Amino acid sequence: MRVNESRPVAVQRVDSVQHMEAAAPAELVHALRVVTQLHSFYLGSRDVDGDVAALAALGARLVWRFRRFGADVAGLRLPDGTLVMFADHRPPGSVLPLLEVSSLGDPAVPRGGHTAETPDGTVRVVGLPGGAELGFIEVTRRDALEGAYADPDNRHAVREDKP
Repeated sequence: MRVNESRPVAVQRVDSVQHMEAAAPAELVHALRVVTQLHSFYLGSRDVDGDVAALAALGARLVWRFRRFGADVAGLRLPDGTLVMFADHRPPGSVLPLLEVSSLGDPAVPRGGHTAETPDGTVRVVGLPGGAELGFIEVTRRDALEGAYADPDNRHAVREDKP
């Protein structure tokens, strides 16, 4: 499977956590009823190399890593299959759980926040009352980055045998 390299992937360097109007608790209760599964954890990192090595030492397996659009992003699978992504364009130490939903258009999914296109699909990020964030993702291209990483000609893939 090849990812269309002419289609840009939205990556925005964020220097601090964006403040947004928090979703109401009742709104989140309804939203959690339409979550189909945990998609991934998106973690901010100031040292992607170090974080990848640390998680790999705990048994995680690198499934993809890319440097593109000024960002260094890596995806690792934990032994239970959970995807953990490290990104240097997110605030270091931040954790954004991405919860999969069938449709972002479902009335139970909170409105507001902000949306972004990712290789796997569209994400809507909403703030919680205490300042944490939740992302809801409508997956339309499952495992797009794993497919792109498997392509030996992908010049953005970071592999052990090339810098």
